[in-house]
Amino acid sequence: MAHTITYFDGFEIGDVSEWYAPSGGAVETSLVSLSRYSRRFNVAAATAYVQYTSAGLNAPGWWDTAPLASWHSFHFRIATLPGAGLLYYIWGGYDSVGARWRSYAAVDQNGKVGFYNDGWGWAWSAATISINTWYVISIKDVFGAAGQVIARGRDSGATVASVTHGSVNADAERGIHAIGPVNTSTGDAYFDNLVVEGGASIDDPVNLLTTKYAVGLLAPVGTGYYDAFTGTYADVDETPPDGDTTKRTAGGGGPFIFTQTVQQTAGLVAAVGTVRGVKAMVDAKGAGVVNSRACLRSGGTYVETSDFGPAAYCTFQKMCLTDPSTTLAWTISAVDSVQVGCNHSSGAGTTSVTGAYVEVLYSTTSVSRIRRIDYYRKPDDPMQRFMDYKGRIVPYNELRPNRWVRRMTGPPRADSPASFWKWRDLTLIEGLVWTQDESGMSVEIRGSKDDFVDSLIRRISDSSGGL
Repeated sequence: MAHTITYFDGFEIGDVSEWYAPSGGAVETSLVSLSRYSRRFNVAAATAYVQYTSAGLNAPGWWDTAPLASWHSFHFRIATLPGAGLLYYIWGGYDSVGARWRSYAAVDQNGKVGFYNDGWGWAWSAATISINTWYVISIKDVFGAAGQVIARGRDSGATVASVTHGSVNADAERGIHAIGPVNTSTGDAYFDNLVVEGGASIDDPVNLLTTKYAVGLLAPVGTGYYDAFTGTYADVDETPPDGDTTKRTAGGGGPFIFTQTVQQTAGLVAAVGTVRGVKAMVDAKGAGVVNSRACLRSGGTYVETSDFGPAAYCTFQKMCLTDPSTTLAWTISAVDSVQVGCNHSSGAGTTSVTGAYVEVLYSTTSVSRIRRIDYYRKPDDPMQRFMDYKGRIVPYNELRPNRWVRRMTGPPRADSPASFWKWRDLTLIEGLVWTQDESGMSVEIRGSKDDFVDSLIRRISDSSGGL
């Protein structure tokens, strides 16, 4: 099945300036899903949400097409279920022509997930989701097809609850969608990592990304190829952006362009497996007659949005699902080399930029840390010699720290190299002290404590291989 990603976003800027017409909610930093920030909606008989729309280009929350069919996936964690007879709405599709919500997804008092089709009512899952657990919710909203909600465990990928409505969606296309309590709700939940697919041939984004996907943000760290605005990258790297407190500006003709290098993907919260999309995000405004464009530079190729020039700060976005310099899938090294910025393309007024970032949609990968035997010692050897993994004697003066040593009767089996990694009763050589006297040379091994080693292994999450 073809995958056509039309929009993705998280809350990594630290505010909701990149969303269309946000309403309520709070930034969350402790309960997040493979990210730095999530959005919490804790409501009692109220509404609160962030919207994204297919109405046009360049504005916050706008994607590049206006599809009649769409799949929506996001990470979701509910802390408090609604009370008896109440609902907690988690998503909605709004008909801009008919000026009404045509479809909803919600969670009921028991944790069942449901889909609402305007004119046909609700359909509910038989199974339930649990509180305080991260799920990936996928919602199918396709003209001429039945609506669907699927809840999968984020970490397991297993389907926990699902429902397919008994009636097809027969209404006009949805011009606006939203996540959060779009209708009167009671409950407390967290939202993160939205991905949308839209178009004639689409599929559930999870089937492309798996449930272990994330949207991460790369902030600027250096001067790029163009540098025609006032100020430096340090004026546009804050998250959330700080308005006029620090900014870069240009005006009086044009074009004037700046681009800047960004952080490496190794600094993202989760280990990057496959990159599925890259997006320039520029928080800007214009004063007077201004035409400005958010831009992205990859290799020697430069791409940008159409002109914009809002009177107040908001975040404009340019999404690239493939690397513009190769027209092929993004590689990690290519993402690490991109630059983001803004073009004051024309106009006597002034373009002000308070934030410029790169946002990355990626599937995560697991980086395992397994202990490997570098040296071993025979417990009955009176000379206490050290052997390498092939059984060869290692002179004391050739022993090295940051290696694993184990007492054992013989070397690991030569025909089973995987067994080198399986023993867990190992000691990491943290230091070595050599002593020479009349009896010869001896060595004292200073081993690290197990809890130190385990902590060290856990914290080295952006490299590969053993210690």
